[in-house]
Amino acid sequence: MSNVHPEFYSDHRVITCSLNHPKPPRSDVTVTQRSILDREKFSCDIIDSFSHGSGCTDDVNALASIYNNTLLEIYDKHAPLKMMTVKHRRLAKWYNDQPP
Repeated sequence: MSNVHPEFYSDHRVITCSLNHPKPPRSDVTVTQRSILDREKFSCDIIDSFSHGSGCTDDVNALASIYNNTLLEIYDKHAPLKMMTVKHRRLAKWYNDQPP
């Protein structure tokens, strides 16, 4: 069943219809985020950690591992990982097929 409503505030008409379909299942999304609170301290810690020659090895894989672990430790110190769940909600009750 469909309806054509007269113009209210413009020269366009609203066409509505009823669809018989089930509600989609509720979906929650988990997101992770980081926020660096003090960028200056963050930068200083990165510079300090690599200024005194960390890693006395010629093994490229070991150096890459030291580099990654050091940066991750600094990142976790200044911008801890925060997880939150966002719930997808249905449309608001005012958003319906009733004319204004």
